[in-house]
Amino acid sequence: MFALDVENGRCWALKLSLKKLVKLASSKSKVMLSMFSRARNKQVLVKLLRESMLDGSLGLMDASRLFFKANVIYKQASIERQSVKRRDLKEI
Repeated sequence: MFALDVENGRCWALKLSLKKLVKLASSKSKVMLSMFSRARNKQVLVKLLRESMLDGSLGLMDASRLFFKANVIYKQASIERQSVKRRDLKEI
């Protein structure tokens, strides 16, 4: 992540630790939703989802929202992979 300070002409590169973000967050469901758009998130996301469901801190509606979002993302990824495979087969 980059932070820009236009007034002073500075740019910072920030490295965000997902594990620390999870510990500091007030809403676990919002953190999990934001993790879907981050690279290398699966291990942290699955662990947090599992722990939250087991200890009861994640409600049924929030769990439903997370699984729906995951389904949409992986369905779109599957469609994109299929189109790439078709294009590669046409080129052969």
